[in-house]
Amino acid sequence: MAGAAGCLCGQGRGDLVNTLLVDACGRLADLERVRPFWYPLQQAGTLRLLPVSRTPWPERAEAVRLDVLRSDWKDGDWQLLFLLDITVAGGGIAEGSLAGQLAAIKADVVEDLKAHRLYPRQVWAVAIDDLEREPHTGRPLDPQARKQWMLDARGWVTGVADGALFTTSDLGALKGMAVEQIPAAVQELAKGHARVALAHEPPPALVRIERYREALQRFSRRLAATRKRDIARATPQAVLADSLSRTFSLRAFSGDVFLLRFPLRERRRAVGQRAWLELAYTLGVLASHEALGTDFRDKRERHPLMPIHTVAEVRIDEGALQAVAGPYQAQLTKEAQRLQAGVSGHGPVHLTTYRDDQCACYGGNHRPDLSTPRYGWFQRHDDRGRWSQWLAGAQEKLDDAQREGRARVQDCLADVHKPPPSEAEEYANLATVATARHASFESARRSLIAQPFPKSASPPLTEAMAGVMRRVRDVLDIRHRPQRFIVNGILGTLIFFIPPALQLWKGAPTDWDYRVMIAGLMVLVLVAAIAALYAVARRLRKALTAAHTVAANVALNQERVFEQQRAYVGQLCRTRVARLNDAVAQDAQRATAERVLYEKHHADQIRLHQRKISGLAVDEEAATDPPSAPAIIPGTPPEANAAYAPISYAGREIPAYTVQVGSADIAAGGSALPGLQRLVLREDAVLLGNMKR
Repeated sequence: MAGAAGCLCGQGRGDLVNTLLVDACGRLADLERVRPFWYPLQQAGTLRLLPVSRTPWPERAEAVRLDVLRSDWKDGDWQLLFLLDITVAGGGIAEGSLAGQLAAIKADVVEDLKAHRLYPRQVWAVAIDDLEREPHTGRPLDPQARKQWMLDARGWVTGVADGALFTTSDLGALKGMAVEQIPAAVQELAKGHARVALAHEPPPALVRIERYREALQRFSRRLAATRKRDIARATPQAVLADSLSRTFSLRAFSGDVFLLRFPLRERRRAVGQRAWLELAYTLGVLASHEALGTDFRDKRERHPLMPIHTVAEVRIDEGALQAVAGPYQAQLTKEAQRLQAGVSGHGPVHLTTYRDDQCACYGGNHRPDLSTPRYGWFQRHDDRGRWSQWLAGAQEKLDDAQREGRARVQDCLADVHKPPPSEAEEYANLATVATARHASFESARRSLIAQPFPKSASPPLTEAMAGVMRRVRDVLDIRHRPQRFIVNGILGTLIFFIPPALQLWKGAPTDWDYRVMIAGLMVLVLVAAIAALYAVARRLRKALTAAHTVAANVALNQERVFEQQRAYVGQLCRTRVARLNDAVAQDAQRATAERVLYEKHHADQIRLHQRKISGLAVDEEAATDPPSAPAIIPGTPPEANAAYAPISYAGREIPAYTVQVGSADIAAGGSALPGLQRLVLREDAVLLGNMKR
């Protein structure tokens, strides 16, 4: 296993080259089934996919430039790999042709990157060919595709070309002309085509005015050289045709891009769905084998017009692929069953919930100690001051207690938002735990809604005892006016002694009688004074007792409201803890179900696709327990999970493959592609059969 995992780079010259695979035709989705074979390259960070095919070309080109500019490997060895489609139809023949696509890649991507001093080691283009073709000539049966094919091979087409390119009528117009007249005639033709080119918004890279000027200059040079030799052997039409071919055909771009044609339709007839696997292997070799690009560059230096190649053969060892596919599918089946068991709720889970043991709101307000107001009997000038002092002191004690209670409630409210987490606990049935947590939260929420937050309705002490204060003031006002006591005593005594005085007036009083009367008068005056003072003291005592009772009731009400607020805050804290625990359980249940369902679906899909693309009758029963098989890691993307990479099930060193170009083996290297033995590339006769080199 370790040996297989390490075979990610070529064994030839150089190290692994970083590759950006650009989907320029929308066919990357067709390779979804076989992309697991690329996962080791993606895990190593050397292969990145850029699926930008559904946007217009200027946006696609900009996406490629931005991806390279933002990459962390742009200063090292890197290459571009474009996935093209021969059947792409654009706004005209030039845009839909392979030559037009390569011209756009060169002008809008490669040249722009070079302007930013970013130089790819090489640029590959793999063109998927899914056209119906004539068996002997390779000409496409579709008329529009045939015009594009002729443009790619010759640089000019027969018939009408939408006014965008030179046609056979352009060549025919030169017949019968004198040699001296030909340059002026070609120049007029170029001007007409240049006007058409400038009418494009924006003009395709293949038909820009600069390319027409290039063709005219090449024709003029070739014609001048030909006239000096033998004009009879090389007609002006042939010179112009060759100049157009060197400007607008595929041979004009063979020095900038290594183009490979992948005959998908032909391979489908032979091996069906295995064609996609062979295409994936081809792209994997180009993305992982740096020595292949080196050999191609060496050949291009020796032959600037290096021909286009076709993927003639992708040889795969069926036994080696079978040895990997069996354990691969068996392990995914096993993982799918394990994940299905998790969906059913049989797997234990660990939840870190929150505690509510610190929801009690301790401390805070206490009932203030309110002393009974005292009144001095003979301190006439201090009684009113003492009363005002007691009243102010009682109000201050009540205010302090209220502030302390409010501050404590605010502290408790702040604590509500930060309940402490508990230790992670294991639960066998997550669904049952989630249901219980939700019921607990709903019960706490209903209990909280049933009672509003208590608010203190006690008025200030001076307002609460307004009546008592009036009574106290009235008593104090009487106490501080002594003449009223004297007058009341004398009047009472006189009224009391009127009957005895009248009786004495009628008789002859004696000295004893006067003494008794005077003594009695003094006693009565004293009794009247004492009775008056007692009445005042009694009224004052009742008023002051009432004042103390009112103040005590205010303090009691404040304490009661604070206790209610403290209980409410505790319930609020417990409700919040219940809500958090409910959210933890619900999120865990939902995340577990979604993750497991996703992993099960992914495992089923890859197992199914692997069976389709392999074309093998895999015996899963014979490989139910693959050795050291990696497990699916929940929450990780497939390309980052070794369980989804077929190479993980090789169990041994993968043999090296070879790349054959023509009749020579030019590259050899290790492989992360199980079963790959040989990749054969030959000069393409379909695209370049009519190209004269």
